[in-house]
Amino acid sequence: GESAMASPGAAAQCGSSSAGTAQDTVNPQLAPSEEQEARKLLREALEHFAQEPSKLVAEDVAKYSAALQTLLVKDGPHLRISRGDVLPRLLIVSDPLEEFDDVVMLRCCVWNSVACIDVVLSGGSHTPCERLEHVRSLFDVYREARFDVPIHSPVGGTIIFRNDGYAPPADTIDAFVNCGPCSAQTLRAACGSGLRLGGLIVTVGANGDGTSLSGINQKQTSSRTRALSYETDGDGRRVWDVVIEHAKHTRAAYV
Repeated sequence: GESAMASPGAAAQCGSSSAGTAQDTVNPQLAPSEEQEARKLLREALEHFAQEPSKLVAEDVAKYSAALQTLLVKDGPHLRISRGDVLPRLLIVSDPLEEFDDVVMLRCCVWNSVACIDVVLSGGSHTPCERLEHVRSLFDVYREARFDVPIHSPVGGTIIFRNDGYAPPADTIDAFVNCGPCSAQTLRAACGSGLRLGGLIVTVGANGDGTSLSGINQKQTSSRTRALSYETDGDGRRVWDVVIEHAKHTRAAYV
């Protein structure tokens, strides 16, 4: 059935004390069974793309396993994103409650970044309010999180959770990172007027040229339903493709 996305005012009420005393669940290292499974999956992928599996495959498995262990260390290495003497501002769209990668990203990457980060929580199958409650229930560092209220991390970063539909002010965003679907309103603002000239667009799940693929991250959320869809403009082109193409030609670098 239909379920309207929480408005910013209503979403702010998500941060009640009902989250209780949940403990931070990111472990400093993978459990043996998880590490074995990760190694197996990576080995199969590397062997699939290597015509003649060799010592290089084993070396790559060890390298990526070590990198993963480092990333999952709680309060691990700081991620410093430089823009001269000014902290850069990133807008990251995230959809926790879908897959575990966004949860890891929010705790291990966002929390340890020396930057100002707006985290727009997606609508869709779950409301932004439900997603924020999930994050609050998992991690002590986010237990008191509210929409539109800055959180200051120990490494010198600032994190602000935003409701899907958030439109950043003009010329304030240095990078847009697409880790989940969002409304057309947020997409147009984040990759349009809100993005500084020369800003960066980082997409997840798109084609190499930035155009939409079959995944969910390039779809749009709606305030009227939990369903995701490819919204189109008057010419029948996907809104995502139109916005990214325009940004690449007028304002942004694309990764």
